[in-house]
Amino acid sequence: MIPSSCGWLVGVVGLRAVGRPLTDQWVFRPETFSRLTGIVPGATVTGEAVAAALVHEQGVLKVRPGNAGAWRF
Repeated sequence: MIPSSCGWLVGVVGLRAVGRPLTDQWVFRPETFSRLTGIVPGATVTGEAVAAALVHEQGVLKVRPGNAGAWRF
């Protein structure tokens, strides 16, 4: 749980999955990643797909408190 007093939240992802197949071996919750990015299970994960997951409204930062700014790297 993220405290409501949080002023900033930084989204961080690993890049080891880039160039690998979209499977649970390389991606946490591959079904969710697929839904957010349009990459089908088993297809190659791209840097663009990782970026899409980061900025998607239901992506990594979806649980941030309403008053928290967000940095996406």
